Amino acid sequence: MENNIHLTINLFPIILFGFTLFSLGVFGLWSNRRNLVIILMSVEIALVGISLNFVTVSIFYCNYIGQLFALLILVVAAAESAIGLALIIAWHRISTNLYITKINQIKG
Repeated sequence: MENNIHLTINLFPIILFGFTLFSLGVFGLWSNRRNLVIILMSVEIALVGISLNFVTVSIFYCNYIGQLFALLILVVAAAESAIGLALIIAWHRISTNLYITKINQIKG
């Protein structure tokens, strides 16, 4: 027996939410260029917004390529978070704050 599932979803609110997440991430990068934690969070929020749009369009068109791209984005975001948190820990051992005004002291 063939399983035909017809999804009737309205794309506009989901795409708008993904675009809003992406815009918040870009705004966070633009407005705060000094704190490492906020920069890392802003990049993650932007990547989640992009992934949400990929998954939404992929489900709407019954195509799995968008979901694979979203999975790839999430894997790269996880690796980026791990490296970013390692840099934050290394920077916090050298300095007491997390501002990136003198980040070139990490060399080594």
